[in-house]
Amino acid sequence: MDIWKIGSRWSDTGEESKTVLNIFDKHGIVFAGKKTNKIMNKVKEGDLIAISDGLQIVRVGKVLSSPRKITDFEIFDESDKARFHYNDWVVGFRVSIFKLDKDEMISTKMGTFHAIKKDAKKIEDIYNNKILKSSL
Repeated sequence: MDIWKIGSRWSDTGEESKTVLNIFDKHGIVFAGKKTNKIMNKVKEGDLIAISDGLQIVRVGKVLSSPRKITDFEIFDESDKARFHYNDWVVGFRVSIFKLDKDEMISTKMGTFHAIKKDAKKIEDIYNNKILKSSL
């Protein structure tokens, strides 16, 4: 199992309801338009995802499907599509997503997509705690 960090940019207004992160939460799908070859060739079902809103990891999740073109999902409405590049070169995958509490958030380096090594154990522990709490 690998752990991947993926970024989600905020809207121009800073309103969370108008962000790509909001689309990730709403549909349980994470996607990126950069590093698509790396995503297609490396991300696999069962990997963990750490989603950042810039310099903080604010969500964690487990990959539930292999990566594919975002246009294959056919679930986004027009307001969703207006917030990101809805093109064949955008790659996405289904993820079970958990929101982190303020004290669980982890500082991370900038970047759209990269492997996480330094905080891998901490992220795995947070994810496992979220799974445990959700099953109670």
